[in-house]
Amino acid sequence: MRADGWFGTTRWGRIDIDVNVNDDHPAPWRARWRRTCPNPPHHPPGRRPSPHRSPAPARTRWGWWWHRRPAGSSRRRSADASPPDSCSATSPAVVAEPTRSVRPSTRGSRICWSDHGSSSAPDRRWPGSTSRPHDRTPRASGSRVVTAVLDGLGVAVPDRIVTNDDFAARLDTTDEWIRERTGIAQRRMAAPSVATSDLAAEAARAACKQAGNDSPSAVVVATTTPDHPMPGVAPLVAAQLGWDAVPAFDVQAACSGFIYALASATGLIASGVTDRVLVVGADLMSRITNQDDRATAVLFGDGAGAVTLRAGEPDEFGAIGPFDLGSDGEHVGHLVVEAGGTRAPGPAPDAPERYLSMNGRDVYRHAVRRMTDSSTQLLERAGLTIGDIDRFVAHQANLRILMAVADHLGIPDERRVSNVDRYGNTSAASIPLALADAALRPGERILLTAFGSGFTWGSTLLTWPDLSTAPDATTHV
Repeated sequence: MRADGWFGTTRWGRIDIDVNVNDDHPAPWRARWRRTCPNPPHHPPGRRPSPHRSPAPARTRWGWWWHRRPAGSSRRRSADASPPDSCSATSPAVVAEPTRSVRPSTRGSRICWSDHGSSSAPDRRWPGSTSRPHDRTPRASGSRVVTAVLDGLGVAVPDRIVTNDDFAARLDTTDEWIRERTGIAQRRMAAPSVATSDLAAEAARAACKQAGNDSPSAVVVATTTPDHPMPGVAPLVAAQLGWDAVPAFDVQAACSGFIYALASATGLIASGVTDRVLVVGADLMSRITNQDDRATAVLFGDGAGAVTLRAGEPDEFGAIGPFDLGSDGEHVGHLVVEAGGTRAPGPAPDAPERYLSMNGRDVYRHAVRRMTDSSTQLLERAGLTIGDIDRFVAHQANLRILMAVADHLGIPDERRVSNVDRYGNTSAASIPLALADAALRPGERILLTAFGSGFTWGSTLLTWPDLSTAPDATTHV
């Protein structure tokens, strides 16, 4: 079967489709790019210009088309990809493997990034692994596939430690009750003079120092507790670090924010917008928690964690992806700060509406289900099983949720990472804080998953890089 024709135009040229399918010899798709001739200044006799497209300027353009390569045929560029004799000298055509794209799943508002599940993808092996590489969101740079690679990690936490006994001294609770219900023994709280951007900037400095590069070309900050309603924290972090005119924006997905920020940064790199991104998860949860409410005050702490990402290849240690993201806004009332936005602006400083309210039973149920399902679907898409996962790092909500998700997934105790006993729930900062504490080994495959207000959730995979010779990444503020 053969089909060909015009598909559309881009600012660089015309898109043609040339499909030649031999059902007896299925073969993978390939994308061909070539430089085409400029349009002639005059149309041949008897030929009228298309009424649907204005004439293109007389300049060299790029065109591309898909074709099916017969099984067993050479991967070298064929002769028909050469420009016609009437063209001026141009650079040779480039043949690239198919790039992976962003496509929505058929399930709710979930977004999945993959390579369309092609079983004919090259069987490139991961270092130290016998399984096929993870699906990713790369871009093709010539014959090179580009994705995001982690090369630096830094965290920052306040000096002040608040123990369970501190709460027991003024609230109707005990250290034993808090430990039994949450697994938390202490948490960090920032001084009144410290803002989210201050903690985020300290974590960013530590990450850049570890990476040996202090000039990322973009900044993405995940936070629920910005310094101001406007602007975001990311531009403030860039300014504190002396980075002028870099793209900088915030991601607000609550406790899922760090996963969403990683996905956003990976997209910036894969699309060619930049080749180095700083990603920060930072929250001062003590500022939006009623310290007189024992149901929520004992759960949350303050902290920040940052990673630096660079453009790299999918087989490298440090490579990130794929991602599984989702949301369900029908349950927003179960975990919400009611006032302070356009729905209910201007609360009094001590009004209950300005603090976080939570339906603990429903949050527990949804968190366990969503993180379990998201992790399972991510592994299925990557062609992996729980046995392929070396370490499991979930959002550090509380110990009961962590253990329930790990039990549902069948992850052994020795592969679980938890530091919720020392930091509590630090929202978007919890995953990088856990990574910094985990004593990970280069090449270990890590499953990351999170759940937060919205409801939002997300999961991704990370192959741990070699950071063994890097400096200490912990900073106290």
